[in-house]
Amino acid sequence: MNPQNGSLVKILFRNNVEIEGFVELWSDKKSIIRCKNNNNFYIIQKTADDIIAVLVMQEPNPVEIKEELEEEFTDTYNQPSDIVPEDLRTQKLVQLRKLLIKQDKRIVEEKLKEHVAPGTYGVKYGVPGFLEIKSPK
Repeated sequence: MNPQNGSLVKILFRNNVEIEGFVELWSDKKSIIRCKNNNNFYIIQKTADDIIAVLVMQEPNPVEIKEELEEEFTDTYNQPSDIVPEDLRTQKLVQLRKLLIKQDKRIVEEKLKEHVAPGTYGVKYGVPGFLEIKSPK
């Protein structure tokens, strides 16, 4: 079973090197992994020969993350002022609020990506039938 394009993977090579990133291309001959932190790429020339193990990691559901953040926000909001100083509590509330807003945006983004309007069809790209296709020789 091969990892799907876009999935987050952690790869262990035969020489004990580990890399982590998103799959751009995967085959037994050659694979391309995009770094998690930046847009650099790893190109694995002989995937089947060089790799010992692949861990495919699943990202948590944004709705579950939002629920956890909301719970933490209410807990922090309800804390008495004598336990935590007021300025630290306010800072934490502001940070949690920013994270909640980011999760809301992520949820809406995913819903927009998945949404298909009824009665519409996907775009199909191709060569029009009246053009000749010449193969390079």
